[in-house]
Amino acid sequence: MVVNYLNRHFVPVRVYPSTGRTLALKYGVRALPTTVFLESNGLKLTGIRGFIGPRPMWVLLQYVGTRSYRRIKFLDYVKKNFPELIKRGTP
Repeated sequence: MVVNYLNRHFVPVRVYPSTGRTLALKYGVRALPTTVFLESNGLKLTGIRGFIGPRPMWVLLQYVGTRSYRRIKFLDYVKKNFPELIKRGTP
């Protein structure tokens, strides 16, 4: 489900440190793994260091994919749309 949504609504790109040093520097990647979300014009929305599990990634993809970041803070989005995760402390 996560991979399907990612492939339908995003352009996933894997950058390797040995060949993507310029991109890593440009977007502030200092550790691996790091997930970076960009606008279509290349403007960085956010970068998250470390592994992101399937459920938190699903929530994050929904937040970015629906462009909710333009009108609501992430935690408020999670509280509104995934309240069960707040109780468990997942995001």
